[in-house]
Amino acid sequence: MSDESKPSPEEKFSNMAPPPVDFRLFLEGFVGQALVAMGKIPHPVTGKTETDLAWARYFIDLLGLLETKTKGNLDEAETRVLEQQLATLRLTFLEVQKETEGTGAESGSGEGETS
Repeated sequence: MSDESKPSPEEKFSNMAPPPVDFRLFLEGFVGQALVAMGKIPHPVTGKTETDLAWARYFIDLLGLLETKTKGNLDEAETRVLEQQLATLRLTFLEVQKETEGTGAESGSGEGETS
């Protein structure tokens, strides 16, 4: 397939219906952005894999805020998913931070542990 016949990102999504409103899908958006910022998955538009720990921390902290503000208002499954995702992201953040400490590969100001 030639580059000329490939649809642009805008064209790809213009005919798609939005997904259903679902708490887990909502969480996955932030989880995905944190993983992109930690360089664990490529950016969905550029295809580049870059590390920006300041943005990773931001998305992890947003999920932490969500956990605090929704305490007691989520069902058991939603609470478990949020807790598991946060635990995984926080551990991944620490691993990436350790890997990038001496390499200079880190961009932004992602020092220290996330809350």
